[in-house]
Amino acid sequence: MSSGPGAHGDYVFGWKDDSLQKALDKKCTQDYNCAAGGLTKQANAAYLGCTKKQQAVEEVEGWLKSLPVGNKAIKA
Repeated sequence: MSSGPGAHGDYVFGWKDDSLQKALDKKCTQDYNCAAGGLTKQANAAYLGCTKKQQAVEEVEGWLKSLPVGNKAIKA
């Protein structure tokens, strides 16, 4: 049985529609515009301008002293 960082169920998908598949199909490289896939890099000011407040109150800057290990995961 796993616990803590070995058993997480979070999922974040930051690609709009089928843009990830286009990037893979056209072999687009990270952090650049990709005309072949019809993809453009978001301007730094756009993603640094996020105004949504942090929802899970936790420290997000700096290094962890150790991995957070909680109760053992229960398989559903």
